[in-house]
Amino acid sequence: MREGIEHVIHIGSLEVGGVGHITLHWWIELPTGQICDARARMWLGDDPRVPHGVFEPRDGLRYVSKAVKSFDYSPVIFWAITEKPIEEFNLHAD
Repeated sequence: MREGIEHVIHIGSLEVGGVGHITLHWWIELPTGQICDARARMWLGDDPRVPHGVFEPRDGLRYVSKAVKSFDYSPVIFWAITEKPIEEFNLHAD
């Protein structure tokens, strides 16, 4: 929101083939179809099949959206998701 990037916030579940399932999960979908997921590894571990960051959907991942949300820009929610203050986020980092 801070950067003015169009997105949809999803609430649902995630299943990663051969790794596990998260019953209640949040992620962001970008207009390009890419997914931004910052917490799957927190619940499912550092297995390379578990997504992290911004990526294209791929085989072995099953995101099931049950609702979409819209929020006002919130540094508190950013910190809760990333464990970093929003001031540390640099969209244009090299």
